[in-house]
Amino acid sequence: MIEYFLISLVFILGPAVDAAIGGGGGFFIVPALILLKVEPIVAVASMLVAFSGALIGGLIKLRKSEYFHFDKNHTSYILLAAVGGIIGVFVALDLDPGALKKIIALLLFVMLILWLLPKREKSLSLPFPKLIIPIAFFCTGIYFSVVGSGVAFLITFLFLFLTQKGLKDVLASRLITGLFLILVIAPFYIWNGKVDFTITVIGFFSALAGGYVGVHYFVKIPEKILRIVFTVVTLVSIGMMFFV
Repeated sequence: MIEYFLISLVFILGPAVDAAIGGGGGFFIVPALILLKVEPIVAVASMLVAFSGALIGGLIKLRKSEYFHFDKNHTSYILLAAVGGIIGVFVALDLDPGALKKIIALLLFVMLILWLLPKREKSLSLPFPKLIIPIAFFCTGIYFSVVGSGVAFLITFLFLFLTQKGLKDVLASRLITGLFLILVIAPFYIWNGKVDFTITVIGFFSALAGGYVGVHYFVKIPEKILRIVFTVVTLVSIGMMFFV
């Protein structure tokens, strides 16, 4: 019984943090499940499926907000991520997650620096991120299905570059992209028997509440504070990807 309570707590806190600061909530869910003696590949697969609850909860809360908008022109990028996600499912057992983490961490670091540049300098740098964005979406899908955490930061940065808008303005795009990726990836993990349905059901409803609460507070935080918190948490996440 205590195990179920801990699973529920982790899936409430993780999505709440993820939605409230723009990412990072998934970093401790998979390790927490592994500590509860869940096989790593099952922990990743179960977390991915259950995390759909967080994204649905966030979208429900965001639906009536002024920040609920999605550019349909970005659909092709999301489809690229989905293709990467499907490939990731099939290579999950053979791919080295550590190497993939370092690649994503380096990509995050480059995009963070470009994002923090003044607008005048950033405009000179835009051709570079535009070239890597399709590749980045594809790699994001692979990373998402293999590791199961840290993707929110990358998706957020990709939409920040595509739209040149604020963190609140790209939230809906991030949530929709994440949900679509899960809907594409989940059947493959379920078919291969890698999903623990007890964890998934408990996690889904807990994450639903966590995602709803997280978005509730996210839209109330001033953009300047969000930028600072997002930058700090991203740097911490990059460090974790490299050294943990």
